Amino acid sequence: MLRLILTFVLIAIPAAHSNAGFVYSFGQSNYNVAANGTVDVEIYLLQSNPVGDPVDLSVDGLQSGGVNVFFDNMPPSQPAFVNSLADIVPNPQFDDTLFGEELFLTSGSSAGFVDGVNTTPLTGNSIFLGTIRFTAGGVVGEVTHLLATDLRAQDDIIAGDAFFTPLDSLVGNGSATITVTAVPEPSSALLLVLGATLFTRFRHRRNHC
Repeated sequence: MLRLILTFVLIAIPAAHSNAGFVYSFGQSNYNVAANGTVDVEIYLLQSNPVGDPVDLSVDGLQSGGVNVFFDNMPPSQPAFVNSLADIVPNPQFDDTLFGEELFLTSGSSAGFVDGVNTTPLTGNSIFLGTIRFTAGGVVGEVTHLLATDLRAQDDIIAGDAFFTPLDSLVGNGSATITVTAVPEPSSALLLVLGATLFTRFRHRRNHC
């Protein structure tokens, strides 16, 4: 009987984790960026439904939050990249004096951060974690794949409930892409306006000669 109970517990715990409604989310599913241009990619912690979860973010908030974004999966010939630690910015409303802000950058592979959270500003059912600025490659049409995932083995995403519940193992991965696009050509209407302006200036100059 005891063995049966232990078996049930061991099965039930992973099942509860797999059904948790936490997931990393990006501000957009795809970011279009001009060749060699920069883009600020926003990362959120989303709770789709608190029912069955150990905490409710809208009630408990976070004690600390973090994420790691990989950008080396199926890399194109010129993938987007993170230039320096200065391009990694946790939510300014977090309190980096609580635990201390930590930034992580593995060149050509991943970028991430963890920061203490003094206040938990919710937008709907998500918490804005921070931004990572990417510099796009120079080949039009190439796509860089982004994967938001847990930062490291230790607990970095900690709820603000009375038990300081770690959430790292409960958060699902998020994905997005950065696509290099050509610089938009001026519209025909804009070209007509520019042409008319130049023609008017030319006539005005001739009349005063």
